[in-house]
Amino acid sequence: MGLTHFFDTVADPAAVAHSKPSPTSSLPPPRAWVRTYAAAGVAAIKASGALPIGVGKTEDLGSDIALVSDTAELTYAYLQNVWEQSGR
Repeated sequence: MGLTHFFDTVADPAAVAHSKPSPTSSLPPPRAWVRTYAAAGVAAIKASGALPIGVGKTEDLGSDIALVSDTAELTYAYLQNVWEQSGR
């Protein structure tokens, strides 16, 4: 996606003690947004207090999160807009 230079930390799912849907599998909120392809990921992200951004379909991930159909849509401008609209 070409975005890693914007972040202090990138979580490696292989390096966490508890996998999804445990909220500890996500970075600490409130300064985190997390991309997910799965409903379990949305649940974990919401439980942690971080901002979920789904990649996929509304029927799979829900209508109450920011959603794109492809990671190519995850531009810096898009992410900044979602973050600002979330009120964080």
